[in-house]
Amino acid sequence: MKTIKIVDDGKKKTSELLADCGDYWCYLFDEELDNQFPPVKSSRTFNLTQEPDVLGVSARESDPKTRGITLRERLLLESAYFKEKGEHLDVKSWTICSGSRDSDGSVPYVCWYPYDRKVYVSRFDVDDASPRDGLRSAISLEPSPPV
Repeated sequence: MKTIKIVDDGKKKTSELLADCGDYWCYLFDEELDNQFPPVKSSRTFNLTQEPDVLGVSARESDPKTRGITLRERLLLESAYFKEKGEHLDVKSWTICSGSRDSDGSVPYVCWYPYDRKVYVSRFDVDDASPRDGLRSAISLEPSPPV
């Protein structure tokens, strides 16, 4: 399986990373998004797949030994995937960003809605799961900073 290294140099605000994905809708205003998910420097490797690695698992059920993808990493992955494949991630599913939490403890998720032609960022409770929700886990040993 092909992999991709996602490097977050911390130079862009989270709202700027989201804007880099094209048209979008987000449950937070830009300032809230930037405050709740501030820039961090990180570098991890993920599978380069259109849909999540594991479906039907909540953020709480994710493997505690492997940190799931953060919201910032998911947005960077969206841009990298589109650049390489000319397609969006999560066309049939949603990626739960289990490595991130917003201010009320909810977990952000990201998907592409083809009928709106927008990247959507919303949130779930940490226990929410459905057959359509999925997790992406880093496959590198380089840890992402804790949230």
